[in-house]
Amino acid sequence: MDKQNPFTIPVTPEVIRAARQGEYSVLLTETIPVPRDWFPPFKGLDLLGLACGGGQQGPVFAALGANVTIFDNSPPNWNTTDGGRARKAVHPHRRGRHA
Repeated sequence: MDKQNPFTIPVTPEVIRAARQGEYSVLLTETIPVPRDWFPPFKGLDLLGLACGGGQQGPVFAALGANVTIFDNSPPNWNTTDGGRARKAVHPHRRGRHA
């Protein structure tokens, strides 16, 4: 995580709670949000996020109901783990391969 780069800072539990209520915004650039009409319905959507180690979009999309798999193989992420905190914040009661 690089505190100078907002795209490397995971979203907060408050952002997850808001997304569960349908209130969300994800950024295209540091200041421009992606228009909502660019997105398909999220409920049940299988979504693969590549190069997304910052934890900005994947947790939001999961909170909106998508089945999200994220992968980032960049060197800063090789030895980084959050112990599954982001995943548990989105799906606190899930067990098994999606827990």
